[in-house]
Amino acid sequence: MPILLIAILAFSLLGIIACLSVRGPLIRAFEDRHGLTDARNAVTEARKARNETKVKAAELEAQKQALSDKIADIEAETNKIDQQLKAMPQMVYTLVFELGGSDASVPMFEFVVARTPRLGPTDAKGPERELWARPRVLRCRSRNAQTALAQAQARFPTADGFTVRPAERLDATKSR
Repeated sequence: MPILLIAILAFSLLGIIACLSVRGPLIRAFEDRHGLTDARNAVTEARKARNETKVKAAELEAQKQALSDKIADIEAETNKIDQQLKAMPQMVYTLVFELGGSDASVPMFEFVVARTPRLGPTDAKGPERELWARPRVLRCRSRNAQTALAQAQARFPTADGFTVRPAERLDATKSR
């Protein structure tokens, strides 16, 4: 009896192998006859494209995360700098204009330059308006006060709304 079972098992295995070996070419012939080979190739190509797209999407997601981290770092740095700027004392700078050469042997004369606001199409706008919101100091090197005043008025003409007048220094050491 065991020999009979072994024989049946052997013949069934041979039958299965024969069916599988005959089945493959039959299936391919069927697919060729009905045009299924092209569809199978299209599905295979679509799967490859989908997998490539998934890989590309994963790479882009990683780049997106890296850029998001950089943005967060930059925003943190910006907030830190803003806090530092708020903590810094507000400094006021005095803008001083200088005319003339750099020869130290020539005396320096000081003037006060102011610009009157004008209402017209040539009115100063933006930063220039802020620049002339208050009078400014002008230092001019020249041989005498008259030529220094002439240089100052040539640079800041009254036609443009400037007023140039000699600066009067208050001496803090004098007592009243």
